[in-house]
Order: sequence, then C-alpha cells, then structure tokens
Amino acid sequence: MAATTQPVLVYGDVSDAGFELLARQDLDLRWALNLEEATAVTRALPLSLVLTSDAFALDYLTSIDTRSRPPVVVLVHGQAGWQNRDRFRTEGALALVSAHDRKSVVAAISEVTGLAFRYYPRVPFQGIVDVTHRGETFFLPGIDLSASGISVRDFPTAQHGDLVDIAFDIEEQPVSVSAMVIRSFESEGVQCVGLSFLSLPPEFKQRIARVVETEKAVAEDAWRNAAAAGASPGGHTMDVIRELGGGESVNQTYFEMLRHAVRSRSKTVAVLPSWLGDVRRRLVSEERRFLRDEPTSSWAEATVRARIDLGRQGLGFDGDPVYGPALELCALLGDQAATSPPDVLTQVTQVRADLLRATNVLVLASREAGGGAPTARIGDAVPPAHVSSTQLN
Repeated sequence: MAATTQPVLVYGDVSDAGFELLARQDLDLRWALNLEEATAVTRALPLSLVLTSDAFALDYLTSIDTRSRPPVVVLVHGQAGWQNRDRFRTEGALALVSAHDRKSVVAAISEVTGLAFRYYPRVPFQGIVDVTHRGETFFLPGIDLSASGISVRDFPTAQHGDLVDIAFDIEEQPVSVSAMVIRSFESEGVQCVGLSFLSLPPEFKQRIARVVETEKAVAEDAWRNAAAAGASPGGHTMDVIRELGGGESVNQTYFEMLRHAVRSRSKTVAVLPSWLGDVRRRLVSEERRFLRDEPTSSWAEATVRARIDLGRQGLGFDGDPVYGPALELCALLGDQAATSPPDVLTQVTQVRADLLRATNVLVLASREAGGGAPTARIGDAVPPAHVSSTQLN
C-alpha cells in the first residue's frame, strides 16, 4: 500500500476487533454509533474498509449507493446472523467473519487493507505472478504476501470481485491457485490490486505459511512501531509537571494553555508539552471553534476536556487510570449530535475514535503495569444495536 493514512470506519459493536484498530496510528479511524454518522463518513471519505456487525450491517449496506460503496466486512455474532449470510452478500458485503474469531477478523482486515498485524503479518514478495483474467494472461510484479493473499502491481483491468487464476513460485516450487480481487490501490502512480486465495491446497498453504513465519518478527516490529503508545514525557513536559504537579486538578491549567495556543495568531506561540501539542493537532473544527469562543456544537467543550484528561493520565503519574467518563461521553455523543449536519457528524466519529484510542492506551498501560481490573470496557461505548438480527429474515 501507499504510505498514507487509510480511512477506516467502525460502525457498531465489533467486539475485540476494535482493539486491533485502536492500537494503530497508521489509520484515519472513524467510529460511528448510528446510521446517520456512518453514512456521513462514507460520503465524506474514500474509505478503505467498513467494519460492522450483523445487527447494523443491513441498514448500512442498503443506504449506500452501490457505485460508491466501500469494502464492507461484517462480523457475525450468532446463528441468526449466519442464517442471513446470503442476504448480506446480496446487499454487497465483501466478507462475513465470526465476531468471536479474533484471528480471522484480523486476517479479513489485513486482506482488505493490505496492513500487517502482529497476529497476521504480510511480507514483501519480489517475484513475478502469472495472472489469467478473462482469458488473457499477465505477468505482474508482486508486492506483498500473506497466508491468504497476495498483492500485485500494474493490473488496471481488475475490478472488485473478479475471479482470476494465478501462479507464482514459493521456496523455488510453483504454486497455482484461484483468487478473487478484493481491493485496489495506487502505488507510485501504478494501479495495484490485492488478491485473496480461494481454496488453497494444504501443501501450498504450508509452504506459504513457512515463508510468512520467517518474516513474522519483522512484521511484529512494524506493528509495534505503528501501535499507539502512551505519551512519553519529554523535558518540557517534565518541567511543566514539576511546576504544576500532577492529578486532575491541573486539567484547567492545561486547558488554558491549549486555548491560548489555538487562539493565538502569532507564529511564536509558546511551546506546548508534546502530548498537549498532539491534542491540539487532533482537534476537529467544532472543538477549535469552541476554544476561540465561536458558535459551535454543545458537545465540543466536553470532548476537549476529555482529550486533555486522557492525555494527562497517559503520562503515567496518576496511578490507576479513570476513563469511565470518557467512554460514557463516547456513547452520549450520538444523541448530542443527532440533529447536526453531515460534516459535524463526520467530526463526531473522529472525536469518538480519538477518545477510544486514548482510552485504549490507558488500558494497555494499566495491564503492562500490573494494574487491577479496568473500571470500564471500551465496548461500553457501544449501545445495544438499534436493529435486531431477527429483522433480517
């Protein structure tokens, strides 16, 4: 994939799969809790992936124009969802995966986006791939390889869903298999596609797995570099902490520092602590309007203050983290912004994703420090589905 931040939408309850996405900084992650938010994001951004659940998927699929529909992966939570698999596919779902099979979910995300994950690495592939498509054979340079797919360059005639026959060498032995085009992207001005293997024979699967496994350590390093890490306090941050002290009581001081930085028209704004500078960069326009005392959405002050509180806690000086109020705010944003125009709804999904990502950092840091059980779950930010799976029959 091109080295750009991919826009990905999460819509509804995706169980533990959300942790894999929240842990990455190479995604422009948006998190929607209702259909209005989901459709607003879809119309505003060229999404690489929509990850949703069986209770939310059908309304979404039928509300999006087929000509602009992004790749949709549906997580199925129970038997009722599987009974409706044909309906999901008819409406345009690219893949159905059990919500409780985390590795399969990660595999589906990886194949659709081309991203490597710690549990599902992708490795560079420099060989030539023979691709037979609509009776014509192409000899295309490979890009990368996973246990269930391969990417190739310079394949402009391929369309999503096309079936092809491919052949390439692994461990100096030929591999031949049918595949499906599941994603397309541009790299260095050249049209590229991702191919997902269909019915890969066991001997081919084992051969590919060996090659991928040898590169797994490299992929894990890449994942750690991409993962969202807790804020590492630099010298300026430590100076501020020594002067102000820690704890929730200093949030207002940090708030005033942020407000001054946003309001200032000077090019020589006082340097913010690095973590607060990150907060400033992530602010959406409604939050910036609030900090400039301009008319804005009613939720903007609460989200700015939540960003500051989570960021400060991420420095690690407060003991056990407290993020229940932030999760509650994530759930309430849908109601508070219910009548907003599409551009504001799109901002809401970004703010929610940012707050969940910051919360995830605190959860991981607490676990690594051997802290007690979390006071809340990230899943608590997702209300019960507004559509029952029985309505899909």
